[in-house]
Amino acid sequence: MSSNVIYYILKNEVYTGTLVRNRKTKNQYKTNTNKANEVVHIENKYPAIIDKKTFLDTQNLLKERSPKITSPRTISSKYLLSGLLFCGNCGSRMVGCAAKSSQYFYYACNNYCKKGKNICNAKLLSKNRIETFIINRIKANILTKKNLEELVKLTNKELIQNKTEYKNQLDVLDRQLADLIKRCGKLYNILETGKLDIEYLAPRIKELKSQIDILKEKRMEIIENIKTAEIKTLKSSEIKEYVSDLKNLLSNGTIIEQKSFIKSFIKRIEINLPKVIIDYTVPLKIKKTEHLTKEVLSLELFG
Repeated sequence: MSSNVIYYILKNEVYTGTLVRNRKTKNQYKTNTNKANEVVHIENKYPAIIDKKTFLDTQNLLKERSPKITSPRTISSKYLLSGLLFCGNCGSRMVGCAAKSSQYFYYACNNYCKKGKNICNAKLLSKNRIETFIINRIKANILTKKNLEELVKLTNKELIQNKTEYKNQLDVLDRQLADLIKRCGKLYNILETGKLDIEYLAPRIKELKSQIDILKEKRMEIIENIKTAEIKTLKSSEIKEYVSDLKNLLSNGTIIEQKSFIKSFIKRIEINLPKVIIDYTVPLKIKKTEHLTKEVLSLELFG
């Protein structure tokens, strides 16, 4: 099975039981892709093979791994911090490299590797040392019971705000839907009285019904979002278990799992030895500047 076929299957919403219509419009010259608000989704049209959450999670992963967002080299790289490390001297990315016939592995400033020490004199940094350092910092600064409890509170607060926003959207949509149904009903009444022939009313009725179907689909999506935003308060024992599971994943997971985990908590790491500045994604009171013993390797050993 080719990669294109697999990609089509992963993107095909029909496996969730949803019928998608009006995705494209054809004419005698070309095929145009319609805007998102013009596409009609009919839920539960077929028996679902996969659940909606799994499908949406897959779409998010595909989006994150898109070459337009993340370089394929970053995804496949065996360097855990690829795409996150930046040189504090010149601001360039730090890339993985090997020394002594691939006996030792390092991160190096891209400018230093390609243009020489006259452009940037940043030294090579031990791969194992910096990766271990960052993993330990995440465990110490984020994966604690106290911090996860705070994250739960922040998440719950955001869910409450989202739920309120969804309900406001639902109110607006219900008013629009009621108005369209009322207008469509008036046209049916005119048709029944015989004041106008169906050939005059049919196009307008068809247009209104299409708008009604689109709004109904949006309404179902908002209701699903409201259900997703239901608040679940975690018990202390559950949070403690999550801490243990996350630490285990960070230490023993696959390289892909570890990369995904780290990127969910860290935006950027700036190396300016002996300082390491970590920019976290979570809004907690975390110490951003850490210290690492200076790593030095002469240029003659590189390559």
